[in-house]
Amino acid sequence: MIKLNIDPRWGSDQKDIEEKFKSISKVINFRKEVSEKVVDRFRMVKRLIEFSAYEYELLDPSFERCLSTIELALRIRYKEIEGKAIQERKDSLFHYIEWGNKVNLFDNYGKEVHILRKLRDSFVGHVKGNTIAGGQLIPIILDIVIFINALYDNPIIRKERKDLTRGINKKLKKIIKKGGIIEIDSERYIIFEGKLIIYENRGNNKYYHLYLFPIFNLENKSKDIKIPGSFIIRCKNITGNKEEIILHLNDNKLIKITNIKKSENIKKYAEFIYLFEKNKIGKPIQYSMGMYNTMEKIKDDHRNYLIEEVYKLRK
Repeated sequence: MIKLNIDPRWGSDQKDIEEKFKSISKVINFRKEVSEKVVDRFRMVKRLIEFSAYEYELLDPSFERCLSTIELALRIRYKEIEGKAIQERKDSLFHYIEWGNKVNLFDNYGKEVHILRKLRDSFVGHVKGNTIAGGQLIPIILDIVIFINALYDNPIIRKERKDLTRGINKKLKKIIKKGGIIEIDSERYIIFEGKLIIYENRGNNKYYHLYLFPIFNLENKSKDIKIPGSFIIRCKNITGNKEEIILHLNDNKLIKITNIKKSENIKKYAEFIYLFEKNKIGKPIQYSMGMYNTMEKIKDDHRNYLIEEVYKLRK
């Protein structure tokens, strides 16, 4: 039996790399409604991922195969719903995405799918030589798998999810437009950015996930600016009015988000925003490929999470 050696380009810590890629391959599964044509294309993707432990470049064809399967999956879903096929054209994927948006096949109004489309157009058939992304391709491959499975979710439930998410974010944006106050465990924080990233309504237990970003010290001009972690809060319900948003946690605790009223806090917020815009600091980095994997990564209780490079200074 021929023994294969781990590709040294995966770095010095190669002890578990073989099992790691096998475990990644095992989580690539599809619900029974997904067409066998799509599933069959991913059989090769799984093998390529497994053998990329021994040959670094094999992630390239696995990634290309994933990206090129997106259009196939949408073409099949179109025929299943509409009962007919459409004439293929150069920009077919764009039109499949626009159609999918109208029939509520996507969360977040298809923005992530258009990102994948552009990635496909720039990557498939154009990348030569070694990949520059390496293992960073794996999360996108898994996101594509989740995206294809999600094409078979109930569109009525998805529309409810999209409409509610948009409504809460609109209210949240209005409340913290000039700075917001949030109290967590008897500590009060001034926040300048916030968003409901997930409303999960597919099961019996509905829940919400929010990202909330507190202001931080910008007076330090060195590279060692201390950036606080965002608050990632999971709650079972959200209520409120024009003046406040109330987050209902699983332990029946309440967290309120209100606009700033005290003059000293208004001053702190104004000073932060002035320095924030003066230094041209980037917006908080959201989860790169949308909301698919995020549900598996966020813990039940509210905690601080340090997100690396949440902001970047432009010198």
